[in-house]
Amino acid sequence: MAHDRPVFITDRNRYLMKLLIIGIDGATFDLIHPWVDAGYLPNLARLMSNGVYGNLASTLPPVTSPAWPTFMTGCNPGKHGVFDFIQPSGADFNLVNATKIRQPTLWQRLSAAGYRVGVLNVPVTYPPQPINGFMITGILSPKGGQICYPADLIGRYKSNLGEYRVAPNIQYKPGNEAEYIDDIYGLIKAHGNWGLHLMKSEEWDVLMMHFIALDIMMHALWRFMDHSHERYEPTPFEFAIRDGYKLVDEYIGRMLAQLADDASVIVMSDHGFGPLRKMVNLNVFLLEKGLLKLNRKPFTQLKARAFRHGMTPAGFYRVLERIGMQNLAA
Repeated sequence: MAHDRPVFITDRNRYLMKLLIIGIDGATFDLIHPWVDAGYLPNLARLMSNGVYGNLASTLPPVTSPAWPTFMTGCNPGKHGVFDFIQPSGADFNLVNATKIRQPTLWQRLSAAGYRVGVLNVPVTYPPQPINGFMITGILSPKGGQICYPADLIGRYKSNLGEYRVAPNIQYKPGNEAEYIDDIYGLIKAHGNWGLHLMKSEEWDVLMMHFIALDIMMHALWRFMDHSHERYEPTPFEFAIRDGYKLVDEYIGRMLAQLADDASVIVMSDHGFGPLRKMVNLNVFLLEKGLLKLNRKPFTQLKARAFRHGMTPAGFYRVLERIGMQNLAA
């Protein structure tokens, strides 16, 4: 008899204490400690006071795409094979995905041992892997791709929860802060609501729930709350990041309320966060020092000439945005 999914041997008669893992991308104690002390994050405060907490070392580099595979596999990037969001392939660059991870993941090992696993929105999990349980993939999943396992998982619940959202619908640009913040909060709610529903509706022994929205938000809006930032200015958006943390904390509380008293809970991040004050483009530095040579292809020379006149790829995209042609370059 043919099976459309792997068969896992599970002894459902044995007693299993549940484990809930909550990933908060980019979370930092630099923000959590003062906001816990001020009473804004009561559920994180409860976990910290009743359990243990501390700083984790991230990967080298401390970036989302290699850090989560390191958590998944217990191996450093040199062993699991993911170093960045992109992977060079000859003259081209491809986005990394789960097929680039060279070591077995936590959910594969748990599945093989007979445990039932749920994985929600964790980066670098696309395409979804057959596991003993269920999976919805996270960022780096292509639009229109098959993002869940089993294949009908989202279809079973979207009439109640709406279409699943992997990432924001709106990209930040100066002037759209209010709309952007509403969209980010909507993403937190979508992930939280799906997580809560699947906690109740599906069987699981270990569940990994990941919130990506705070990381994306802090990249865009950090300067609005940081009075020491060179680009700080008083705006109505000063507390947007804090309120995003509060919203995630509320969902953590609702998840904890669904657990038995003997369940174990881990809250973790892939890296910390802070202000970006300066950047170094190593290729430009090497070019200026005569340590890098450009090939003579016309397109390469055209790009170099444009760069010398201040036209970067980001600047070119902003020009296209102003004339409504950005989608042609996407």
